This record gives sequence, C-alpha cells and structure tokens, in this order.
Amino acid sequence: MAVGNLACSRVAPCERAEVRQQLLAARNALPASERAAANAELTEQLDPIIAQALEQQSIPHSEPIVGVYWSVRGEPDLSVWYAQAWVRGWRLALPRTVANQALKFGLWQPSSRLVNGPWQIPLPDPFIAVEPDLLIVPCVGFDARGWRLGYGGGFYDRTLAARRTPAIGVARAFGQIGELVPETHDIALDTIVTEQAVFRASTAQDEG
Repeated sequence: MAVGNLACSRVAPCERAEVRQQLLAARNALPASERAAANAELTEQLDPIIAQALEQQSIPHSEPIVGVYWSVRGEPDLSVWYAQAWVRGWRLALPRTVANQALKFGLWQPSSRLVNGPWQIPLPDPFIAVEPDLLIVPCVGFDARGWRLGYGGGFYDRTLAARRTPAIGVARAFGQIGELVPETHDIALDTIVTEQAVFRASTAQDEG
C-alpha cells in the first residue's frame, strides 16, 4: 500500500504495522526545508485551536498546563510554539513512559535540563509531576474522525482512558488515512491538526 494512496484507503488493525513503517519512512525522508516549512504552517494552524480548546473547557488562559512532546523520529517540531507559550506564562510538561501505564507528565521550561528516558525520549530533570489541562499528541497517521495511528505502545490511549483530558493531535498531512479501523482500546482525539488542515472528530470536517 503506497503512502500516496492512504487518503483513499481503509486500514484494518492487521495492516497497521505496515502502514506505520511506510509513514515513518516517508516522515524521515522529508527534506529539511520542507520539514521546517511544514512545522511553521502547522504551528500557525495550531495556536488558535489550542486557545479555543482551553476556552471550551473553561481553562484559564493565564497559566494552563499543556502536555506536549519532544520531537523525535521526524515528528512535527513545535519548539517555536513552546517558546511562545512559555513567554505567555503557560506551563508545559513532557511525558514519561512507564510500561503498561498511563503517561506521567513533568514540568518543562526552556532552561530545563533534559535526560534520556525510556526509548531515548528526553525528560526534564528534575521531573516535577503535574496534571495537564490539555494534551498535544503526535500522530504517525490519522483519519478525519479523530482515530490515531501511533507507535503501537498504547501509551496515549491509556492516558486518555485514565484522564479524559482534552487532546489535540498533530500530524503530517500525508499521514491522513481514509478510514483507520479502531481497536477496542483506541480513543479518538478531539481534533487533529496538520500543516494543511484541521479535522474535528465531532463533525469529521476538513477546515483546510
């Protein structure tokens, strides 16, 4: 199944591993200039969506706690937005994985010391645990209904099942799948943002 055909394809659970590898390869092969441009466009799309989500959840804009991620393996790099959010006074937190458990989040700021945690994912040191008001979730693939294809570990699904925290997915536009058949443990994201469009799970509507 070619990546270019995914937007018109139905991906069953048994096909996820193959599709995941194709999308990861495409993501890693993206030239640096195209990656930077996509990151900038995604950040521009993301900012008003986060503000709207905070308002809908009646979360004070002055100092919300936003669970973010450190970009690895070609994931969208939102570090410019992180810096902007920090200047606003927002608090950001990075995830720590624990086998078969929901993610834990530790406060991060631009001056934080980072150390490698499980799977070489950077963590703030010291790790000051907090509960995010909102999560930004990286996606390998997705469909317009809010179903997410991740790395297969189930960490975000367990986290959302445990907390029911509002969640916004971010992905490369070429990661869109026509229909991603969910598994029993999957939890759909509220909104998914790419550099080209915004998809809201409640309406499955493309705003790009």
